[in-house]
Amino acid sequence: MAKSKQKNLGGRPSKYKPEYCDQAIKYFNIEPHFETPVETQKKGVVETKIKFIPADLPTLAGFAKKIGVSKDTLNEWRKVYPKFSVAIKKGKTAQEHILITNALKGGYAPAFSIFFAKNNMGWKDKQEQSVNMTVSPYDNLSDDQLDEVLEKKFGEWQADKKRSKQLLESKQEAING
Repeated sequence: MAKSKQKNLGGRPSKYKPEYCDQAIKYFNIEPHFETPVETQKKGVVETKIKFIPADLPTLAGFAKKIGVSKDTLNEWRKVYPKFSVAIKKGKTAQEHILITNALKGGYAPAFSIFFAKNNMGWKDKQEQSVNMTVSPYDNLSDDQLDEVLEKKFGEWQADKKRSKQLLESKQEAING
């Protein structure tokens, strides 16, 4: 019986293995930190304190290194193998949990945590802006209508100026007498 041959599509065969799905989930799904007792001695008194030690943040680059491929290869596999894509999404969720937990406990530097979240998890700064506007009664007037308003206001201003001048002259006459 003749063996059926798979058509060669060109290029080298993929290194992808279905077990990478479980391996990816296992790689990312770690405890965020561990605690260890630390003994210190002051003036003859031994104190035991619990020290918080953050886990190394699992990354796609780290998983790629572990299985001997590049990060670009993982991204290609995510497009081609739906189960692998789901596994990586679950891993990224675990990664986010680890980042938040350790950042809030002071285990990771704040700047690192912020930039990592923005660059790898799609986080963004939320900026709230408020705009206070005064709507002018002149906003919707045409140029001709604005010219009429300006002429009217200019006329009122000239009349006020004339009245002020007359009032000033009458006060000076009263003073001079």
